[in-house]
Amino acid sequence: ARSYDLQTLCQAVLEIKENERMDVNDEDLLQLFETGDGVLKLITLTMQDASYILRMMYKLDLLPLALQITNICGNTMTRTLQHGRSERIEFLLLHAFTEKNYIVPDKKKREWSENNTTIIDGEGNETTAPTASSGRKKAAYSGGMVLDPIAGLYDKYILLMDFNSLYPSIIQEYNICFTTVQQPYNSDDLPQLPDSTVELGILPQQLRRLVQSRREVKKLMAKTDVAPELLKQYDIRQWALKITANAMYGCLGAGHSRFAAQHLAALVTHKGREILMNTKSLVQKMSYEVVYGDTDSIMVNTNILDYDQVFTIGNSIKQSVNKMYRQVELGIDGVFSCLLLLKKKKYAA
Repeated sequence: ARSYDLQTLCQAVLEIKENERMDVNDEDLLQLFETGDGVLKLITLTMQDASYILRMMYKLDLLPLALQITNICGNTMTRTLQHGRSERIEFLLLHAFTEKNYIVPDKKKREWSENNTTIIDGEGNETTAPTASSGRKKAAYSGGMVLDPIAGLYDKYILLMDFNSLYPSIIQEYNICFTTVQQPYNSDDLPQLPDSTVELGILPQQLRRLVQSRREVKKLMAKTDVAPELLKQYDIRQWALKITANAMYGCLGAGHSRFAAQHLAALVTHKGREILMNTKSLVQKMSYEVVYGDTDSIMVNTNILDYDQVFTIGNSIKQSVNKMYRQVELGIDGVFSCLLLLKKKKYAA
């Protein structure tokens, strides 16, 4: 699992050496407080860590990015900095649904106790959920598909292709929304997709707005006479739009979210698995081997050593797949000169 502790971030973002920063263990903390020199050392280390955090904030443009996300979602800067993606999307959707005169769901409140979590809905009804210490709760619906890998060492070019923002694209492609999809009586059943004549839902509308805004910003970035400072602002803006669009699906599957909708999340992932399998079948019909695939990407064995020809193959696959959809788009992500594929989630290239 990826680590986000301060030491790892300092090495990755600031490129400092491992011995440049000192970590203080809990056991050593009390000892440092026993002497004046120890307290001074602790103060120095704390100020050093604060300096590292400030440098990372500037290098990653965190404040300008947070400001752009705040403007997009319509919440406050404080909440953007202190809370997660699901709350930002909650604010965005609250604005969107309220503007259309919809009654929005009540927010669930969590009351933590030693052994369990009591969730109280807007009507005061109580349900119990596992605490964080009891482990991560298993999703109540099937997620992304991971294709069985064809293990081996490949010494000819492997083409890596992936779908651009697959889940947001699926929501737009199939008009998936609270306002368009009827929740099935049996929670284990998949809901039916809306008819093509149904009015575009709120979720697809919001995603379309975000995607179109990002395209407009990208066009501005492509101009040759853009000043470097303005180009930086445009880049932060398009990044904020992308982050927000990609977070939209997450609120559907998050049980704590005001807009949690298991039936919609299940429908989105179902279409994702279907698209991945259809793509694999199409590539195989074109006489190429799909050696691996995971959620929104596939690895294709081109079985050739001509680098330019690899992109010709990739563009051919891309065109064949993309003509089947309006919003879902496959692209070329990279080319591996060699690949060691061991098992699911385990490969080196």
